[in-house]
Amino acid sequence: MSTESGYKETVTEKLHLTVERFKIWADQNFPEYNEDHDNGEWEIGSDEFDAMRDAALTVIRTNVPEETSPEAIDI
Repeated sequence: MSTESGYKETVTEKLHLTVERFKIWADQNFPEYNEDHDNGEWEIGSDEFDAMRDAALTVIRTNVPEETSPEAIDI
């Protein structure tokens, strides 16, 4: 495995981890909000959302679309 490939796996893993952390945070702090009842953009500006956004942007910047794994696409 090359360093570049390892880096891409790491940023993808970080994205998955931050998405899971965001889901846990949202469930704990806003249990009444879900896909059917989200009441606007309540999550914007939270540290958890910012971390998830940053991780997603890092994946976008570092991955070539043709080399992106199905797991990375299915987040």
